[in-house]
Amino acid sequence: MKKKILLSSILTIIICLCLIAGSTFALFTSTSDVNIAVTAGKVEMTANIVDLQLYSVEANTNGTVIDENGNAYEYKPVSQFINGGTATVDGSVLTVDKITPGDKFDFTVTGTNTSDVAIQYRYIIECLDGYKLMSGLVVTINGTEYESLASYTSAYSTLAVEQDIAPINVTVELPVTAGNEYQAQTTSIRVVVEAVQGNAVVADNTEPVVVSIPAVSTPDDLKAALANADIPAVNVLEDMAVEVGDIANKTIYANGNDVRFTFTGTVDDVIVDGVVATVGGNSFNLKNATGTLAVVNSELLSSGSTNGSAFLAGPNANLIIDNCKVTRVEGKTYALYNSGASGSLTITNCTFEGFTSWVLQVNNKVNGSVLVDNCTFNSPDGVLKVLSGVEGDFTFTNNTMIGCKGHDGKANQIISVSCTGTATVTGNTLDGAAWTQE
Repeated sequence: MKKKILLSSILTIIICLCLIAGSTFALFTSTSDVNIAVTAGKVEMTANIVDLQLYSVEANTNGTVIDENGNAYEYKPVSQFINGGTATVDGSVLTVDKITPGDKFDFTVTGTNTSDVAIQYRYIIECLDGYKLMSGLVVTINGTEYESLASYTSAYSTLAVEQDIAPINVTVELPVTAGNEYQAQTTSIRVVVEAVQGNAVVADNTEPVVVSIPAVSTPDDLKAALANADIPAVNVLEDMAVEVGDIANKTIYANGNDVRFTFTGTVDDVIVDGVVATVGGNSFNLKNATGTLAVVNSELLSSGSTNGSAFLAGPNANLIIDNCKVTRVEGKTYALYNSGASGSLTITNCTFEGFTSWVLQVNNKVNGSVLVDNCTFNSPDGVLKVLSGVEGDFTFTNNTMIGCKGHDGKANQIISVSCTGTATVTGNTLDGAAWTQE
């Protein structure tokens, strides 16, 4: 059974206009007493949010809204959501705060062709970020429901001067069956009205183009979703191991599953969120990868030896680790092991526990910078070693070290790093006392 816990969620709707305007030009003649004046037309539109209405469910045995336990509800219009959430309109931005399961709202987008020429227009409704919450919403556009909507692009329509666009009716609902995985999530949805001059060549689709955020349960399905350039995010529903080639502009939600990645190509603007490992070692293998990967909100295990490290970094990859916990299970292993010159390392808001050797081991120089900030190291050995130094800046700030005796018990080897740039080691504590690298 899924409890309905209040979600501190924020849903932002942004109305904006993308316009292609006309240009001016001159017509020349060789006859001096003939003058021709030409005024270019302009492409211009207005768009507004109107008729905002909020709804929340109330128990009703005759209601048609049924939760996962078979309880019946019906939607009732409210001035604010029944659990205290609110909605406000400020210009072209609609902000909905603290939406909970069983809340929904609807609104209409209106607009007018204020150009002095005929135009063609279309509208796009797309998720800008926060695909996690977006995948749990049901969006209804002009009467058609879409689940896990990433983007919706209408066909083009023509519009005469001073003519109004057809109203765009939108309903956004967080169903009563939504679970705790959407708690404290945020998302932003943009509604764009695009206008071009009436005789412009435009996309010839007669039906809307809909892109959804897929949910996958097999490695093959995951690889297919990652290979599709139109899909910005994917939800993983099962434990799996997958080898990934070139990948760009993707957010992968592991949803608490043990998902193991071997990256063998270029990684560009990729985020992996919510991995929970059940077996130690190599949750993220970047030995043969290039580019930048961010790993966030994950709990990982290390066990065995070098190859049992949770992060196996490579010679050409930049790695960002934020709000993660890495725990040693057994063996003389590391949380992160890097062999070969590497890109930048950024590690923030993380916890590392139980490591009996260096927690973070980089066997050759880091070509970029190293930043370790606001982390907790609860381990009896050394914290970080970079064998040949850092090409850029080294920053180790605001970290807490508990029981760290230094590598092989040598107090001067809690950190062993040299750098060509600026080294900043401040705001750290060792067993409660202020600490600065010697």
